[in-house]
Amino acid sequence: MKGYRLVLMAMLLAPAIAGAQYWFQTGARGGHSSDFNSGARLTIQTLTGQHVQDGSIAFWVGETLQNGAFIQAGYLIPNESGYYSTQCTSSGCRSHEFISKNAPEWFYEYFNPGNDSAFMGEIGPNDSAGANGTFHTYGFYSSGDTWYVTMDNTTLGQINLGTNNSGTNDAVAFVEAANVSDGIDAIIPVAMSNLSIYKDGKFIPAPYGYAYSGYGVGSMTSAQNPYGVAEVDNRVNYFRVGSNLPIPQPNEQLWQLGYNLNVISQYGNLSGTTTYLAYKNADLYAPTYIPLDNGTKAQFAGWSGYGASAYTGPYSDINLTMFSNITEIADWNIQYLIEVASNVGHANGTGWYDANSTATYSVPYNVVYSGDQGRWVFENWSTGQNGIVSNTIVTKPLQITANWQKQYLVNASSSYGGVSGSGWYAQNSVATIRLNTTYESTGNSTRIAFFSWNNGYPKPNITVNVTAPVELNAIFRGQSLATLVGIDSSGNPIGAGTFYIGNGTVANKTFLFDGYGYNVSGAYYKGVRLRVNQSISLSSPGAVDIMLPVYNIEIRTADVFGIPVNASVRLSFLNGTTKTVYSGPEGIIIVPNVPYGEATISATSIGQVVNTNTKDSSIARVTFVSDLDLEVLGGIVAAGIISYLLISRKLHNGIKRNQ
Repeated sequence: MKGYRLVLMAMLLAPAIAGAQYWFQTGARGGHSSDFNSGARLTIQTLTGQHVQDGSIAFWVGETLQNGAFIQAGYLIPNESGYYSTQCTSSGCRSHEFISKNAPEWFYEYFNPGNDSAFMGEIGPNDSAGANGTFHTYGFYSSGDTWYVTMDNTTLGQINLGTNNSGTNDAVAFVEAANVSDGIDAIIPVAMSNLSIYKDGKFIPAPYGYAYSGYGVGSMTSAQNPYGVAEVDNRVNYFRVGSNLPIPQPNEQLWQLGYNLNVISQYGNLSGTTTYLAYKNADLYAPTYIPLDNGTKAQFAGWSGYGASAYTGPYSDINLTMFSNITEIADWNIQYLIEVASNVGHANGTGWYDANSTATYSVPYNVVYSGDQGRWVFENWSTGQNGIVSNTIVTKPLQITANWQKQYLVNASSSYGGVSGSGWYAQNSVATIRLNTTYESTGNSTRIAFFSWNNGYPKPNITVNVTAPVELNAIFRGQSLATLVGIDSSGNPIGAGTFYIGNGTVANKTFLFDGYGYNVSGAYYKGVRLRVNQSISLSSPGAVDIMLPVYNIEIRTADVFGIPVNASVRLSFLNGTTKTVYSGPEGIIIVPNVPYGEATISATSIGQVVNTNTKDSSIARVTFVSDLDLEVLGGIVAAGIISYLLISRKLHNGIKRNQ
């Protein structure tokens, strides 16, 4: 087993004692896991009840450096009171101080490469190691080639040792009985803890601890080292050294330092605890996202770490070095899927959004044209918002749809005046188109007038069910002023003021389209609509004769012998009018141009009232019978009877004679 440097050359501590050539060392070493460090540190219990008979005992942490130099720090207890050299360097000691027997003082000691025969270092004053039972931390670390020695984080001294690390040498934590005879003093066990090494600018506990029992450099080895080492209550990196403790076996392990990586995650079954050897690498990983319900996921936001070398940050895949127990909490953002759709063009905004964030969604245009087939006009979103760029606070998954209205162009035009109602209309709506001008005069009796729309509709105001694009053009044609003249069967004009052409009525002066055939279906005359069926056509202004169905009524009043009677005659016509006239001495009444149909006649004369009627052109005859007519008729009848009787008698007598 390797021997370590001795503490304070015996000649500096006490008079030489014959046969005092043992330097027993017992404790723990860090093993190769503490190689290539830049310092070491150890917490040591101060016990003042030690009774040193010869030499001295010391409790320290130390190590050999890469270049062969050596450094150690701790406290010692001498066996004699007296003045001792201190603040010693390679140039000699600068002072002396009085140290009492069995009083604990801090010290540090170092040796330059290749020189281990002269004490260099410093000893603290009496009882500078602290009160009995207290714990103090001793250590050293390098900054460049300069090494700083500390006690409880207070610098005791600094030395340039020509290197900045230990190389392959490991740190040790020992009790050492220095320059003693084989009559071994008992050492009350002292607790040591937290053997640490200095790497990357910080002290870290040694991951492994191996028990050591041996001798210092130059020590006799014929006597067995009587001191032992043991863990305290199975505590990691906490042990005692001294008498009446187990003598360790070679390479016996005292501890193995392990740390737990505790992962906490609300999602993804990542939670758990894994134990790693100290300072080993541990992989920390979380998926980018974890699907939850439909349209919902947990998006990894980062780690929140607690413990030495823990990681806090946004990266999901991390390699940690286990310098302590570490707790890593996975932070997540709940995200919701916002799906934005449009059946016209495209919509923007589909994606995953953090809960309670603002989702902005849009369509690029509010109007999209589809060639000559019409256009789509943006109406609103299924969320109820109207802007083509809108937003919403995301609290759940959403499907947002752009609503569009299909529109078609209704284009109406006219060569004269203007048209109202042209424009874009929603599909299946109704467009009302109106001509502002229906005609324009070209002379006193001629004009250009609306004839029809190009779809054949003849009225200037038109309604269209918009199911496709509509193109309307008003067609105008020339018109001439027609004077419609009602005539009777003899060609004589009669006063009809209104005529029926098609299903409409016109005045007797009306404009008609040139060269266009019309059917006159009737005329309004004397309050009666007369049926007419006459085709007419016009190419220039002029009069057009319309034959009307009228007739002359002739009434004759006479007695039974045909003698004219002057009677009062009351006529009732179909139009509701009446007329009363006398037939005069000739017994004749003529009423001209009466509309076809019956006329009711009521004639009065010599106290008699005779009713009859007439229709069409027949002559109505009214016969009156007077008392004189009855006397004459009676005589005629009597004469007739006598003649009959005489003739009958002759016939009877003749027959009888023949018999």
